[in-house]
Formats: sequence, C-alpha cells, structure tokens
Amino acid sequence: MSYSVWGAFAETSWWIYLVFIWLGIIAFQASKPHVISFKAAIIYPSLMIVLLFSLMPFALKLDPYKIFLMLAAILPGLLLGWLQFHFRKIKAVKQTAQFYIPGSWGTFILLIALVALKFYYYNYAIHFDLSLLHEEQPAAFIALLCGLSVGLQTARSLCLYRCLKTGPYK
Repeated sequence: MSYSVWGAFAETSWWIYLVFIWLGIIAFQASKPHVISFKAAIIYPSLMIVLLFSLMPFALKLDPYKIFLMLAAILPGLLLGWLQFHFRKIKAVKQTAQFYIPGSWGTFILLIALVALKFYYYNYAIHFDLSLLHEEQPAAFIALLCGLSVGLQTARSLCLYRCLKTGPYK
C-alpha cells in the first residue's frame, strides 16, 4: 500500500493535532513583541526544572551513563541559551523587573519544519507509548533533553539577570 499525506493524517493520533494547534497559538504569540515579568522569565522556568529533576528518578533508571549524558548536554545548552539571548536583542525595562522581547517568526519556522519532518522524512504516524520510557534508548534521549533544558534555562536566567542589572535598557 502506498503511503500518502492523507494516510499520514488518518494514522496520526488526535492528540498530535491538539499539540499542533497549541504550538501554533504559541508561535503566533511569539511573533509579536511583548513584555514579560521577572517571574515569568526566570523564576517559573527554574521551578519547573527543579520539579523535573525531582521527578526524574521515578521516570528513568539513572545510571552513570545517563548522568554523564545529562551533564554533557548542559554545556551546549549554555551556549545555545546565550546565543538565543544575544540574537533576540532582549532588553530590560528601566526601573521595573520586566523584559522587552521583540517578536520572532522562528517558532513558526520550527513548527513548519517539524511538520515537514514528520510527514515527509519519517513517513509514519507518531504514537505515544509509555512502555518506551523503560527502554534504554529513549531514556538516554530524555536525559539529554533534560541536560539541554537545564543549560538553556541557566544561560537565559544569567543573561536576563545581567540585563536587569546592567542593561541594555528600553
């Protein structure tokens, strides 16, 4: 049986479409300039990372290999977080604990690339199966993603804190 785009639509789980719509709304909101508070930019994501690390031992069997992968992924995360801050030209709002973030169409581009990758490169429907979390390969990938997210958030938080203290200001 030949595989077509309509076949991919039919075989894709319903929750993928909900995630796609949710990501589309986020991408549309990110395309407009906006002002965010200190809590939304630094404190809430940091609390989510603490929650992630507190729940991780229950979801994954941590061994030295996964811990090494997590620690090794922090360095590229730091670099990518700093680059994201540098190229987005984020500025602090003077005399407030807020940041001005210019709009970016990068999230839309990423969303379209993910859809194209799913339908045209992988050529199969995505199915979510919790039993995969107990296999070795997805667990290592999750450890890499956790390390990368910690590096990203750490670099973003440090850059935003420095921006709040020293500028540039809007």
